[in-house]
Amino acid sequence: HHIFDSDDLEEIKKQFNKLKSANKIIITTEKDGVRLQKFEQELTDFPIYVLPVQHHFLQDGQAIMEKNIITFIESFK
Repeated sequence: HHIFDSDDLEEIKKQFNKLKSANKIIITTEKDGVRLQKFEQELTDFPIYVLPVQHHFLQDGQAIMEKNIITFIESFK
């Protein structure tokens, strides 16, 4: 739940610029990508890629989750 400020932005840029490779990128989560949007102007020269958040249920987790949601909603009737 971190809110990025100008100090964070400067640290990101500093760390990026320290990397020796010519083929470097910044990868962030969708959640942090949204939080970094306020620095769009300052980050225009940086190759930033945002990874979409996806969920996957293990085993029969999806069925259990759906059942729990339905049970919860029905408890309000």
